[in-house]
Amino acid sequence: MSMPTAVAITAKRAQDELGAAFASSVLAAFPTVALAMLVIVHAENPESRLRPYMDVLPGCGGVGGVLEFKLPDFQRLSSSSTLPSCLNIVKHAARMYTVACEVVGKGVPGLTTAQFTWARFRWAFAIVMSRVVNVRDASGEETSALVPFWDMMNMKHVRCTGGPGCRQANKTELSACVSLTWWLHRRAQRCPRTPKRA
Repeated sequence: MSMPTAVAITAKRAQDELGAAFASSVLAAFPTVALAMLVIVHAENPESRLRPYMDVLPGCGGVGGVLEFKLPDFQRLSSSSTLPSCLNIVKHAARMYTVACEVVGKGVPGLTTAQFTWARFRWAFAIVMSRVVNVRDASGEETSALVPFWDMMNMKHVRCTGGPGCRQANKTELSACVSLTWWLHRRAQRCPRTPKRA
């Protein structure tokens, strides 16, 4: 499968759309934060070309993952060796949010400080971290990107070839190694549904 690179939400696109705010060394150093900010910009804009994609993304509280944990969730992990890792993810996101708040306070096109809440940032950051893939841009360089609807395909492995045909046509390729039909068939074999009791 191939797609036009223009559809991808990349750091380059964030640089173009966020303008001077992207020039901040922080956003340039942490492209995932810039991508999260761009997701919020498009999610808040009813006229966005990405509106169909934004409308099918899980809403706040629906992404899942450690960024949506509440205190009881962390307490359940108190005896687990995963607790420190989970807390580090939240601390990292909180640090990135603090830095991003300073950038938004200085002015970001299409984004106000009222729209840029901790809950909204956690949602966007979780969307980016769970759906980002590496693709080759038009110049052939590898970059992190959100690709609308591509991220919803059932994949076992992502292979970005970016061969000459792709670069010339401004496209990137993705290989889906496991078909959805095959996966559903295998799952049905392993987990047969039991009939409902009367």
